[in-house]
Amino acid sequence: MIGERLDGGSRRCVLHIPYDKGGLLDQLYREAKVENVEYGETIAVTAVCTPKVLGQMALFLVE
Repeated sequence: MIGERLDGGSRRCVLHIPYDKGGLLDQLYREAKVENVEYGETIAVTAVCTPKVLGQMALFLVE
């Protein structure tokens, strides 16, 4: 019950961030819990994000 109240709607998501928006990765490290980062055609980030952060990153959301 306490976990549900503290959760605030956070959920795990995958984001594909273009390299020219790489500064967003720094924001994710500050405001979310980054679990994995892979560099390929884009920067693929798996993170646990709050609804606020998800709204800011909506353009890059994959899952």
